[in-house]
Amino acid sequence: MRCGLLIGAGMVGLLLTVILGCYGWISRFARPYLYKGSGPIPPQQAILVLGTAQYTPHGGINRYFQYRMEAAAWLARKVETGAFIVSGADRRHPRVPEAAAMKAVLVSGGLSADAILSDGQAYRTWDSLQRCREVFGYDAPLVVSQRFHVERAIFIARMQGMPVKGYCARAVRGRVAVRMFVRECLARIRCVWDCFVLHPVPHSLRHALRK
Repeated sequence: MRCGLLIGAGMVGLLLTVILGCYGWISRFARPYLYKGSGPIPPQQAILVLGTAQYTPHGGINRYFQYRMEAAAWLARKVETGAFIVSGADRRHPRVPEAAAMKAVLVSGGLSADAILSDGQAYRTWDSLQRCREVFGYDAPLVVSQRFHVERAIFIARMQGMPVKGYCARAVRGRVAVRMFVRECLARIRCVWDCFVLHPVPHSLRHALRK
């Protein structure tokens, strides 16, 4: 009985070590490539805003979306760029598509619709980065999201040879941030697996890349 408990405790400890080790590794890796706050940012090849739903499942305001849009609007005013891309999964939230919602908010804030490229076929961060390179032709965008998300995006991109940097939007606080931390821990395990084992091709790119 005691031996079984010790083995179980050891397995749990090993699992936590792997999870937190991946989390810390990705954060340390990305740290030199982050922009934060309102300091000067040099001209960028492209700005890539990563998507999330505009509203919570209960219809409330999604602060992650709100703060990303605030950061994106600030960058649009302050940073010279060759392209401005909003990237998300339109079919995942058909009533309020991610990329379409981001574009609408930015246009309502004064950004020209013609200045925004909209990608509604990016169902996760991996897809956003791959499609930015393969569909739009930009391999070194400035990625915009909350810090935890930007760190993971930088890790994914640079492991694929994309010299990406990131801009951190305002962090979200409270219980939702705790749930997001747990989700992010799992996402980083998948991220490492994808980078070193699977190397998946986004479904929307499979046909094009076969040619």
